[in-house]
Amino acid sequence: MSLLSDWNRRRLDRRRAAQFAAVRDDASLRLDMAALRRARVVVIGPADTAAGELGALDPDGHDLVVRINNGLAMAQAAQGALGRRTDMLVHNLKESGTRSAGRLDPEIMRAQGLSTVLFPHAGPGRITSDLPRARRRLDSLGIALRMPDPDLYAQWCAALAPAFPTSGAVAILTMLAARPAALSLTGFTFFRTGYAPGYNAAGAGAQGARDWVARTGVHDPEAERQLVTRELDLARAEGVEIALGEGVAAALEA
Repeated sequence: MSLLSDWNRRRLDRRRAAQFAAVRDDASLRLDMAALRRARVVVIGPADTAAGELGALDPDGHDLVVRINNGLAMAQAAQGALGRRTDMLVHNLKESGTRSAGRLDPEIMRAQGLSTVLFPHAGPGRITSDLPRARRRLDSLGIALRMPDPDLYAQWCAALAPAFPTSGAVAILTMLAARPAALSLTGFTFFRTGYAPGYNAAGAGAQGARDWVARTGVHDPEAERQLVTRELDLARAEGVEIALGEGVAAALEA
């Protein structure tokens, strides 16, 4: 049984490596970082602090509004309370099952003015056979499918090993790597508070969020907090204007 398991694991690794190789060097899938360098960007995370933080911030006044996974549907349901548009959605392309990131609803995507879906997991263990199908579907809706620079993603994974970055961490780190003119962050507490209502029923309340991330065994919130803190400091030193929601600042200083 052990030999068979090892053989199956190696076969899966080879298949994943082949899938990754097929997309790694596809320039049309790469997010255009240069286009973000003069932009004023806001990334709106899923923590239950987001709504309060957005009260002091005009998300629609930014050049680029980025949301995470089910945050698209939440924004639409909030009828403007969380902003009226979404330019980029960071989404893992899982629309059902235990790790569902929410449905990519064509009507909601159109209503929010969505132009780009960023698939966050740019590594051989995360590229799936669903990527080409998702790209064709999004192309038919006039929405671009992109992914982060695989080399950057590999650096983030190395910093977090053996964990993998969350979609939220990828959103923050990608925007920081682009060195935009300004970056605002709201709705990120690194699992110190619960998810916003309607985002993830399994992560209701602070303890529920912590229990959920512990059960998955995939992410390391403290390592992510430290990595984001370092990258924020580097971006500030290079002239990026950083604005943090109250909950984000408190979590980073914890």
